[in-house]
Amino acid sequence: MKTVNIIIRVFVVMASLAALVLLIFFGKGEGELIGSTVSVIISSIFIFLVTYLPKMLKRKKIIISNTLYSIILISFLLSMGGGFIFRFYIIFSYYDTTIHFLNGIAIVVIAFAVVKYLVKNSDNNLPAIIFVAVLISIAIGPIWEIYEFLVDSLFDGSNMQRFKDVHTGTSFIGQAALRDTMIDLIVDTLGAIVGGLILYYDSFKNKTIINNIAFKKENNHIK
Repeated sequence: MKTVNIIIRVFVVMASLAALVLLIFFGKGEGELIGSTVSVIISSIFIFLVTYLPKMLKRKKIIISNTLYSIILISFLLSMGGGFIFRFYIIFSYYDTTIHFLNGIAIVVIAFAVVKYLVKNSDNNLPAIIFVAVLISIAIGPIWEIYEFLVDSLFDGSNMQRFKDVHTGTSFIGQAALRDTMIDLIVDTLGAIVGGLILYYDSFKNKTIINNIAFKKENNHIK
């Protein structure tokens, strides 16, 4: 995993440099295969920091399972790496919807692991913890949409809420301008429910998933 983290760090640094070169030497704030300078740099910073998550947690005597860390890392790579750095949100029409659904599942898993770590006798309260994790995932959807609204309001030319056509730049009118936001919220909720159902089913079986997505104290064995 250390090698993977190093490769990812090198990649995001190179992506940021490429975006800066494109802006400084060619006067382009966005390329055909690379996102805007601001979005690339911000996304790169987030991904870069995530690669240090296991190390930061270890300083707090907390060990994150490889499975859980992989889910978090892949979520950031697909969302920010593919979506913003490589402009997949614009190139592929259904990429945004797919990522919202997958992140709905991922956030349930992450929230479940966090709550389970914090709750005493958590194995006796798995259904309740799963329910709370689903609610957390559903709640994060509107928070993200608020973030998109603020970015679009503060930065001229930003179109995170897709209130303008991504190809022509024409502003949508009426319900069409709300379409992207509403679809995102619906898909976020569906992803959260699916994630909750997967964990709920696993809790009554051999708990293969639950046992492999965990935070534990450093002196405990973890896969």
